[in-house]
Amino acid sequence: AHYFKSRPATQSDVYRQTRSAANVEEIENVDDEVVINPHMPKYITNAPWYLNKDKPTLKHQRNKKTNKVPLDHWYNRGAKKAKKISKFRKGACKNCGAMTHDAKFCMDRPRKVNAKMANKTFGEDEDVQDLDLTFEAKIDRWNGYTGDMYNKEIIPEYNRVENERKRLKAEQLQEKLKEKVDKPKTEMDEMMSDSDLDERSEGEVKDVKVDDQDADLAKNPRITSLNKNLRMRNDTVKYLRNIWDDKVHYDGKSRAMRVEAETVEGQEPIMSEKDRLKTGEYLNLLDQDNFVKQAKEKGDVELNTVSMPSQAELAFRNFTKNKKVLMTEKQKVLFEKYGGQEHEMTDDVKQQIIEEQEKAIEDYKAQMATKKVEKKRIKEQEDDIYPNGHTYPWGSFKHPTFGEGYKC
Repeated sequence: AHYFKSRPATQSDVYRQTRSAANVEEIENVDDEVVINPHMPKYITNAPWYLNKDKPTLKHQRNKKTNKVPLDHWYNRGAKKAKKISKFRKGACKNCGAMTHDAKFCMDRPRKVNAKMANKTFGEDEDVQDLDLTFEAKIDRWNGYTGDMYNKEIIPEYNRVENERKRLKAEQLQEKLKEKVDKPKTEMDEMMSDSDLDERSEGEVKDVKVDDQDADLAKNPRITSLNKNLRMRNDTVKYLRNIWDDKVHYDGKSRAMRVEAETVEGQEPIMSEKDRLKTGEYLNLLDQDNFVKQAKEKGDVELNTVSMPSQAELAFRNFTKNKKVLMTEKQKVLFEKYGGQEHEMTDDVKQQIIEEQEKAIEDYKAQMATKKVEKKRIKEQEDDIYPNGHTYPWGSFKHPTFGEGYKC
């Protein structure tokens, strides 16, 4: 039969057994509250050398209970002690008499007679807190900051800057309005001059309304490109206006319509975007906007085509009606005084003249498009022709005083 035979004990085995027995004996003799497992390794039970522990223990392995201040606590800045000071103390600040700082670091103004010499009106001691912060509280850069500090410090500062900017802008607008600028009068200006709004002098300027948006934003290329790319809500895309026409090509990248030169009979030509927007009542609306703008500048009338369109349109209609009546009355007075009523043009004659002018312009454009531009030849003088019996041509003789002539 086969019997198990253990290997002979080596020197290391003997040393390990003796050390383990010695460790168990030391642990059993330790007077500790907690029973230590005798089979616990020695590198855990032995305390570091700087603790001066001769016997094995586990006290150095336990977490020390410390009264650390958590993250949501911070120094109470500006706090003063309630204790009243009646006399100067040794080691206190010579300027104010507080015990918590020196005269070199005193934040009060330098007194003419300091607290040490006057021995009265002492400053209060600051409440210096000694906070034992945790590691997280020490490295947190926003510790001690609250949202109330933002509302009390940051927002009022920005509001003061914004109010000052608006005030300066209003002053600049007032100065610009006071300056007299000679601008050429337009037809709308002449119409406004005949109205009742001209009773007010041009020098009078009332309060200026300052917009929150700067005028420089309109010149920003990023904003102008944004406005160019945006489309109005009531606008129809170009490629959906005439889906049956094969000769129209829409370029989506440049947003432009490519039309062939030949136009189909019976169909209206495709207008550009600017020309299409200027059709209908565009001109009347433009005159109405100018009327509202000049009414605000010259009179006390509060009109707005956006917020009060009906009121603005009614005022513009009354203005045009009164203007027409006033013009007819002036015309009658001039006819009675100077005559010439037979030369007055009716509306039909004016419309006929306008149509003739438009037709002439279209004919001229069509003629210039079909006509080939020919280069003008340099004038050449004919040879062997001598007028008035001369034997030399004109310009063959040059005199410094009398100029050119005939050499003969």
